[in-house]
Amino acid sequence: MVDKLIPKTKFTIENIDGVIQKTVTAFGNGAKVDCLKEYIGRPAYIIICKENPKNKKKIKSNTFVPKPM
Repeated sequence: MVDKLIPKTKFTIENIDGVIQKTVTAFGNGAKVDCLKEYIGRPAYIIICKENPKNKKKIKSNTFVPKPM
């Protein structure tokens, strides 16, 4: 099954624990985004950002992980 990308310009979500910013990497015939093992089984959203045409340099991955409750 192939997931369809739904174009949007605004996204609002409530009741989140935090935000993780990562770069999508190749994995076999597909791609993946890594996260911590403690989030296995939790719902998640992947938001694909538009590439900045003026600056096509590779973006350094920064991660913010909230403290566990």
